[in-house]
Amino acid sequence: MGRAATPCCAANRCSPPASSSGSTSPASPPSEVLDVIPLFHPIWADADPDDVTFADSHAAHGNFRAWAQLTARTSTAPALARTGRARVDQELLRWAFSRLS
Repeated sequence: MGRAATPCCAANRCSPPASSSGSTSPASPPSEVLDVIPLFHPIWADADPDDVTFADSHAAHGNFRAWAQLTARTSTAPALARTGRARVDQELLRWAFSRLS
């Protein structure tokens, strides 16, 4: 028995992780990223769509696993609290990009 797909995966709206053979699924196109990512985590729900597009083009590239890594770095970013930012912006994203592996 397999696991049930999440709603975005069931609708083919995200890229699942690479299979054990090393192949990957195609990346989600930018229009789908703008639909799905704000629903993925509250930090993206309030983000400017231009900043979501910026993050996708510079780091995530339509890959859901990359979005999860970026979200983990961004949502725990000390810069967000330290600077009093209410939401993600390109300066914070650049900081997060520098900490991705």
